[in-house]
Amino acid sequence: QNRAQVVLFKQWYQRRVVITAGQNRERVIQGNGVDLMVLFMSKHPTNEAIQQEACLAINNLCINNADNEKHIVDKGGLNAVLAAMKNLSRCPDVQEAACFALGALCVNNGNNRAAVAKNGGLQSIVGVMDSCSNSATVQIAAFHALRNIVCRNCEYSYVGCLVSFIFLSFSLSRSLSVSLSLSLS
Repeated sequence: QNRAQVVLFKQWYQRRVVITAGQNRERVIQGNGVDLMVLFMSKHPTNEAIQQEACLAINNLCINNADNEKHIVDKGGLNAVLAAMKNLSRCPDVQEAACFALGALCVNNGNNRAAVAKNGGLQSIVGVMDSCSNSATVQIAAFHALRNIVCRNCEYSYVGCLVSFIFLSFSLSRSLSVSLSLSLS
């Protein structure tokens, strides 16, 4: 049964670009697409490909759509993304996709921002910035997530953006110094 689920997920992934484009996003949301993603993520918690692609699909489904953001969180998508970050903490590709998904879930929804903070999402993002400090793309994704979670709240926007910038600057400077020392060796 697990093998059949993986095959089904691969077929679904091959259509991900079409599924998450335009009006097809509504079909995924109205059907059971989010339920399937959350199911696949929970059944295969250490499968990097499934976790990465599901996070990317969540990101795509949220683009410019507050209703989708709410629906995905209501269906367990936020918890699935946070679990992926925890289960595959040393996989930069999953961490990057998860950060983009977290950021996308918070663009238009204050309740989602609060849920991310309440469920340890901010700590997970900061942890990613540390554990994947050598990856500029992960750092950018983490900054994107922090910006959308913290800076979208008007009360904290200046401070939140400043904190995000400091984290990014620190992480990139560490990454750059490591890269320079490796290239000079």
